Amino acid sequence: MRLSNLHIRSDILLFVQRCVGDTVIDLSYAVVPKGEAVIVVRGWIGNVHIYGAFLTGDPAGELAQKAADLHRQWLSYFWDHYSKEAHAGLAQMYVDDERFKAYYDQKQSGMAEFLRDAIFIYTGKK
Repeated sequence: MRLSNLHIRSDILLFVQRCVGDTVIDLSYAVVPKGEAVIVVRGWIGNVHIYGAFLTGDPAGELAQKAADLHRQWLSYFWDHYSKEAHAGLAQMYVDDERFKAYYDQKQSGMAEFLRDAIFIYTGKK
């Protein structure tokens, strides 16, 4: 299934609207201090990218690889040292551990596997 960027962006917008209801969030002029707020916003942005990439169905595609890179960046808030092996292991845990799988699959079944596959490609495991 091939989707245009416009179609993907409209689906992401619908996803965001479902997440926040009728609330409009304009972060274009936001000044966010370092710390916890940044982690939450970066995580939210990453989740939107994962969903948009999922709609393409291609874990090796540009959007999926961007989502995997954003995930790596998000991990840097928690990990002192990044390794591809640990990143790939975490991605596998997202599928194997029912709690993580439920979190990623809550919006769309199969997203945990899709994210794992994208991260495997990103880290060179697959």
